[in-house]
Amino acid sequence: MDKFKNRIKYYLIGFLIGVVAVAFFFGQRGCAWLPGNRVKSVIAENNIVVGDSVAQLLNCLSDDAQPIYDILNNSGDVNFGESETHLDHKIYLIEGENDLKVWFQLFESSNNQGYSEIIGVSSPNIQCKSTLSNQLKKPLVLPKKIIFSIIESHSFSYYPIIDCQATCYQIPLDSLETIHKKSKKIETPNIPNLINKVYIVNTEYQGKNYQVTYEIGENRTRIKQIQGENECDCEIK
Repeated sequence: MDKFKNRIKYYLIGFLIGVVAVAFFFGQRGCAWLPGNRVKSVIAENNIVVGDSVAQLLNCLSDDAQPIYDILNNSGDVNFGESETHLDHKIYLIEGENDLKVWFQLFESSNNQGYSEIIGVSSPNIQCKSTLSNQLKKPLVLPKKIIFSIIESHSFSYYPIIDCQATCYQIPLDSLETIHKKSKKIETPNIPNLINKVYIVNTEYQGKNYQVTYEIGENRTRIKQIQGENECDCEIK
């Protein structure tokens, strides 16, 4: 009996040491080491792409990608029971608030060329259907508030053509530095190996619609082009 008690005592001591060790090694990392959070981290750190059919459904859900980034950063839980982790390219179901369900497929690579694709989305708030093929893939554009912070993170400069275009459309240059805040839609051109990130902001100024192209450099944000409802006779120098 004494031997049995000793074994129980040593077992409990070992268990407590293990708990302390886990708290020591992972305590500073919060809950990032948990399996679900590790999956979300891998998905978020990859480039995220979406096919045209799924993108159409996402547009019915929200005017930007904020719900997707919310479930990856905060509110989402990985449903491992309905995920398909036996596949070469694993599929994970992440569930968020208001019955939002998003299926991600991981395409991992050893040369940092891996990406995550949103292959399905479901929500009671999606009131439309898509008839597109889902063959055309594009990067998932960041939420507006993140893009705004990127655009505003540097001082502004202008391509030479901007003086002509701003005069043609009667937009003061200082208004160009805030016009993005009224954006209706933001696009990212799918150009491989582009050194500087480019955002095309669909916005409005004094009741008229414009497309303003921003190029994010290392030290400054360049306003590259303005496209209005009418053409301006401005040459790119």
